[in-house]
Parts: sequence; structure tokens; C-alpha cells
Amino acid sequence: MTEPTLDVDAGDRFQRRDWNFQRAGWVAFAICIVAALAGVFGRGPVAHGEARSADGKIVVEFERLARRRAPTALRLQAAPGETAPRVWIARGFLDRVEVKDIQPRPARVTGGQDRVVFEFAGDGSPSAVGATLTFSLEPTKSGLARCEMGLVGGPAVDFKQFVFP
Repeated sequence: MTEPTLDVDAGDRFQRRDWNFQRAGWVAFAICIVAALAGVFGRGPVAHGEARSADGKIVVEFERLARRRAPTALRLQAAPGETAPRVWIARGFLDRVEVKDIQPRPARVTGGQDRVVFEFAGDGSPSAVGATLTFSLEPTKSGLARCEMGLVGGPAVDFKQFVFP
């Protein structure tokens, strides 16, 4: 009777593949943890963005990474010296979000073919501190969204926001 033999080389190959697979898993796990701590999957330093006009008269704070059907906000800060601002936002961006609230409330909203204009009430005198407008939004479509917004007859900014499904 012959004794069974073991193919030791086959076991070594399997063991090396198994170790390589485990190492790849640990690296992927570590990358996910670092990305989460940086804010890639939610709130964090990577998730927040700021867009400035070339002349610095408006600054928009936004979330670079948002989630579909989760609240997000655009905060527009107009420079001191602006009277009651008239702000426009590209319709292409507004078609991808649901506007939940605007603070302060606009006195009038008018829509054009490519943009929507929000007019805010004021006493007509320039503000010493500038205007801060907050648009509370809820993205309705996933993917990369490009937003253009600005002051009517004034500076504009554009930025991109990625919306997770």
C-alpha cells in the first residue's frame, strides 16, 4: 500500500494568496477609516468648501459632499457696503435640489429661463457688515452638481458639489 503524499507547494501558494488578500483588506479598511475621519462620508474638514468671487465681494460656504434627501445649506456672505442684495442661482442647480427655507425670507422671487433671482428687502442703505443669506436645501438627485450663483449685476461664483445616493 502506498502512503498518501501532500503537495506542500500548493499549500504555500494558497497561504501567500490568502495573506496578500488579507493585507489588501487591511489597507482598504485603513483607507476607509482615514477618509471617514477626514469627513469624506459626512461632516468634516474635507466635506466643507468655500467659493469666493474674483473681487472678494461674495463668499459662499457649502458642503462639497452631500447626501441625497439629507439637509444641506448654502451660506452666501455679501461684502460690506451692499444694499439689499438681489441674488441669482442657476436653474440647473435648483432643478437638482428642493429649497426648504431661505433666511432671511426673500421679498420677491422671479424665474428666468436659466436662473432664478431672489430679491431681499432692505431699507436701501448700504450695510456696514454685509448681508448673510442662508439657503436650506435638500438634494433630490445623486451625482456631481455644478452650482453658479451671484449678485445681479455683480460678481458670481461657481462650485461643484457631489451628492451621494
